[in-house]
Amino acid sequence: MLGWQQIGPHRYHTDGAFLYWEPHGAILPEHVPPFLVLLDQLGARTRRITLLIDQRDGQPFGPVARRMVLDYLREARPDAFVAFVGSKLPQRAVNQLLIGAARMLFGYELRHAHFDTVEEAQRHLKRPA
Repeated sequence: MLGWQQIGPHRYHTDGAFLYWEPHGAILPEHVPPFLVLLDQLGARTRRITLLIDQRDGQPFGPVARRMVLDYLREARPDAFVAFVGSKLPQRAVNQLLIGAARMLFGYELRHAHFDTVEEAQRHLKRPA
């Protein structure tokens, strides 16, 4: 596992096919391409990956960034499970907007769950499949 890395004000670390992403503030359109490259580096197009997104200090995606993520989901169709942590109501709404749009427009199902704490998400992720 590498130490913490930065994309703009956001930080992350990886371990194999696992990404811990911690957004701080707004995710601007210029932050999205390096994030999507990171997903590809984890193998999102070829193997199952897991993302733990700690949204406690983040803000919802704006429309341009949402479109970029949605375009990626349409094209890459990653085999991913996303554990959202500490999502405030506006963030949950945007999460569901993206997930619902991918389902309705492309027939793509993003497996996901919302958790109150990082520890709760980690316990869930450690359970046998």
